[in-house]
Amino acid sequence: MNLSKYIFIATAGIFSLMSCEENKNPYQTADIQIKVFSNDSTADSSLGGFGYNIYLSGTMYVHQPHIPAINGNQGFKTAGDAEKTAGLTMYKIRNNIMPPSLSVFELDSLGVYDAPPGTPGMEKVKAEPEKNYWLIAAGIIGLLVIAGIMFLAVKKQKK
Repeated sequence: MNLSKYIFIATAGIFSLMSCEENKNPYQTADIQIKVFSNDSTADSSLGGFGYNIYLSGTMYVHQPHIPAINGNQGFKTAGDAEKTAGLTMYKIRNNIMPPSLSVFELDSLGVYDAPPGTPGMEKVKAEPEKNYWLIAAGIIGLLVIAGIMFLAVKKQKK
């Protein structure tokens, strides 16, 4: 009786695994294209600078005439800045990181936007890391103590 119960459970498990479809990323092999444009050539000409469009299989998926994640509306200073930002957005789409929104931290790390002093949370990013030499020294001493104890234990076992 127990054996038939286990066979039934194993068979049910195998069939349920076979019926599950793999969770595939629909964007992994999609045709994704970036087009950078000058805001002067669009209806958003008051923004100035540059923006970008991302096309997914020929259909506009993202229209970004201004720098995302910051207060106010201003275009990117250069076409290169717009292209770098579009590249990160495209990476997120291709890897199914949805929504493909960007943060001030990401823009800062791309070198596209320098957060002004006082931007909430940026002081931690911009600040020089603390030099906790005492913590490093304590770690080294701890490792030396452990190595010494292990050495003595091995020496004692050999006797």
